[in-house]
Amino acid sequence: MKHSQEIQAKFEATNVASQLIVLEGAGHGFRGKHADRAVAELVTWFEKHLTDQ
Repeated sequence: MKHSQEIQAKFEATNVASQLIVLEGAGHGFRGKHADRAVAELVTWFEKHLTDQ
């Protein structure tokens, strides 16, 4: 978690579009409901930042 927070802080400091989402209890490598949520969040981010609007 610490590394994710450090990376997020650097992204914010350099105005890189990013979002840190913490999935409590997920551990490293997503499975089951955590994987479903991670993929959904990733798709939402891509749609927001990488598609023509």
